[in-house]
Amino acid sequence: MESRLEVPQRDAGRTRYLDLLCIGEARTAIEFKYFTRRWTGTVGVPPEEYALKNHAATDLARLHFVRDVARLERFCRGTGQDGLAVMVTNAASLWTPPAPGHEETRDRDFRIHQGRRLSGTLLWAGGTYERNTCVLRGTYDLDWRPYSQLGGPGGEFRYLAVPVTPVPVTAEPVTPAPDRSGQSPVRATPTGQDTPVPPMPQ
Repeated sequence: MESRLEVPQRDAGRTRYLDLLCIGEARTAIEFKYFTRRWTGTVGVPPEEYALKNHAATDLARLHFVRDVARLERFCRGTGQDGLAVMVTNAASLWTPPAPGHEETRDRDFRIHQGRRLSGTLLWAGGTYERNTCVLRGTYDLDWRPYSQLGGPGGEFRYLAVPVTPVPVTAEPVTPAPDRSGQSPVRATPTGQDTPVPPMPQ
């Protein structure tokens, strides 16, 4: 198995970079997102101090994660290629479903909370900003998993991993489906990539 970082790819007439490309019997492209809320503490062996910044724009975090999934779908059109979109965060608002009766937001189609199903054409602000429209050919059930539990507010980290496999290019996008809670689908600049990820506690 070989791995390469920041691999250039032509995508929609532009050069974009895959975060990581793993090359073996198949080629697996991996895109990472790391989004943080404020947290300070000491963890690891030997102990190391961390001071994570507060990245407040959760709407953009959602947008750019979904864009990663769409980009990986285009990568997977090649023979023997698949992908994986990964987000690590301590911002609980990203994995927590919205409360019933919550006010609609411009990113409601791009919500990535626990139990959400992503599919079809996703509109930003009800389609009033067409540049941010994303079309997904596959269907993705989102399941957040524990990453690490550190002390203090913001000390819980979870990760979301979305495998992307080839979808026939002739397949028509489907309309967004309700999430598992029965709610309608609710209407992300790489974020925090220069901030160290606290290690798993020993």
